[in-house]
Amino acid sequence: MKWYQAIGYQLLATTAISDIVGTRVYHGKRPEALGSSQTSYLPAIAFEEVAGPLILAGGWVETRSVLIHSYAETDSGAWDLAKEVKDMFHSLYGSINGFDIQRVYVRGSGGLIFDNAVRTFDAPIEIDVYYYEDET
Repeated sequence: MKWYQAIGYQLLATTAISDIVGTRVYHGKRPEALGSSQTSYLPAIAFEEVAGPLILAGGWVETRSVLIHSYAETDSGAWDLAKEVKDMFHSLYGSINGFDIQRVYVRGSGGLIFDNAVRTFDAPIEIDVYYYEDET
């Protein structure tokens, strides 16, 4: 399993998150709705690597910085989803479906972003994921 598969798997396996987004968790960009229904893909999560890999401790552990976008129709919906994501990653370590996470640091929030073109709120957070390099 790759690092991004482990993140996606854990987001979908966390009931508090999947109850909100269903299966709308994307690695990379979130697809946008076509036509007048810009909100048909909401709420949703999309995540992307913003830095990495950084090899630490003599090559035993790698880290990747990941930006996780929490999209919703309302500002409170985006904040609520981001809080669930933050809470899930705050205590995450150990095996995720066979992928060994050493630790995750939640770096912080990117504030609240409103995209007027698609009428969507985004409350991004950045995390650092540490794992053994032989499991990439």
